[in-house]
Parts: sequence; structure tokens; C-alpha cells
Amino acid sequence: MRRAFGLVLALFMAIPLTVIPRAAQAASIDKAFRRAPAEVFRCRRHVVEVAQGAVRLDGEPVESSGGEVEMVIAPTWRRDCGSVAWVEQQGTERRLIVVPTIGEGAQSLSWALPPRAGDERIFWVGRSRIAVGVAMLQPRAMASWS
Repeated sequence: MRRAFGLVLALFMAIPLTVIPRAAQAASIDKAFRRAPAEVFRCRRHVVEVAQGAVRLDGEPVESSGGEVEMVIAPTWRRDCGSVAWVEQQGTERRLIVVPTIGEGAQSLSWALPPRAGDERIFWVGRSRIAVGVAMLQPRAMASWS
């Protein structure tokens, strides 16, 4: 029995797996997740994973600014876990990324931010409004959507 299991295991290791072709960005995101352990940010049943500049929401790649980015402010969930936001930087450009509705085919929104000033955080001011700054009542940037 052990010998048969060993043969089957060796066979699976020897057979190359076929990969379904994907878009270039999705392929680079997959490579980033295989190279390094991901940082995980959970809220109930939803998960944001960040690995080497690539971001996934519930296992699906998030279309953000493209290419490898640095996560400047970690993902912050809305109280009901129905939305998530973070700040990323690519070169000198900082962007606020918001996924307003989490689900199948979720789309992200983005806004350019001014240069960093101190220890900034993301504050959910309402269901569709965010403040970025050192304190909720001292925002450096505000974003809202409908």
C-alpha cells in the first residue's frame, strides 16, 4: 500500500501541471504570491492579502495602479466589512484605493494624495466617505463616492 502511494505521489510530482493563460498583470500577481508570504488583513469572511506589491481581495487580484506598489497605510475595513481602503505608493505618487462593494467582480476606486505628513491613518467617516490624516478631525484628504 505504501509503495503504491509512493508511486502515485512520484507520478504527480513528475507530471507538469498545465496553467491556464491569464493576463500579464494577473500572472505577475501570482508570481509575487508564490515568492513571499503574504500579509493578511481579515474582516469576518473577507480577506485582503498583500505580497511584494500585489494585492488580492478574497483571492482575486485588485486592479490598482499597476506594477509593484508599496503599501503605505495598511488596509482598513469599514465597520460592516462591506468595503476596504488602503494607501499605496508607486515612486513618488501616493494613491488612496477603495473597494466600495466587496463581491463578485468588485471594482476599485482611486484618488491621488498629497505627500505624506506624519503618521497618517484611514478613517471611515460614513458609508461612502473616507478621511486620510493624522486624526479624524484633521484630515489631509477626503474622498467620497456614490
